[in-house]
Amino acid sequence: MKRAFIALFFLMAGPMTASAQTAEDAPVEEPAAGQFAITAQGSMPAATPAPPYEEPPEPYARWNRLAISIGFGVGTVALDDVHSQSGAILAPLIAVGAPFSEPAESSMQVNAEVSVRYYFPYYVLAQLGFDAVYNWASTEATVSGQPYEMVNHNLAMEIPLLVGGYYPVLDRMYVHGALGPSLLVFSRSWFDVNPNGELPDYEADGGVGFHLLAGADYFVGGNASFGLELRYRFLSGDNVRSTEPNVRYAGIPDPPPSATFDMSGFSAAISFRVFVL
Repeated sequence: MKRAFIALFFLMAGPMTASAQTAEDAPVEEPAAGQFAITAQGSMPAATPAPPYEEPPEPYARWNRLAISIGFGVGTVALDDVHSQSGAILAPLIAVGAPFSEPAESSMQVNAEVSVRYYFPYYVLAQLGFDAVYNWASTEATVSGQPYEMVNHNLAMEIPLLVGGYYPVLDRMYVHGALGPSLLVFSRSWFDVNPNGELPDYEADGGVGFHLLAGADYFVGGNASFGLELRYRFLSGDNVRSTEPNVRYAGIPDPPPSATFDMSGFSAAISFRVFVL
């Protein structure tokens, strides 16, 4: 009986031992990439490489930029003494019956500017420019059926040197303001009668004025912007005199010693800037 029990035990233990050996000998499969590997610590995703770091793009409106600009504007001028001289020129013609409206005057002007501007760190800007300011006026009359027109052209050229501040807005815009002296380098006033008329022309001494401006520029690309500026200029030259001191015109007096060539006034302008830095 005892021997039969031992034989039965070995018969039952044999298949169990073979199954254990088969499980131990079976190869262990590694988890595929992206699957979870089961470890004693739990489930963790397989590591993936980090994307390369990219620097954020620089804002268009920033420090250390150099711009070359061209601008055009319209505005007002004074020219009180030049208008008075226009009346003095017309006086002999009016005295003989020419029905001119007196005098030939206009307070409007157009202007143009070429400039270089640098945007320094800490929101400081400096600008050097070359400006031209032009005014035109006329008056008409008809004498014995013949139409006549007296035309007055006034031109000033100046070099403004401005210093001010700016502030970038939304990475694509500068708002700015500046002021500084301006050197009047050329002033001329031409008078003509059409047809067939010669009248004196006048010039004035140079002088130092000043500019005060405020504006904004919007970038349309990384290196180009459009802007709008409002400006006041004080621009006046003294000692208005004839450009032909040895030529006398009958009945036309010289300007008084106190006469000035005054192109002061307000203006609004649009500008286009190309940034080379």
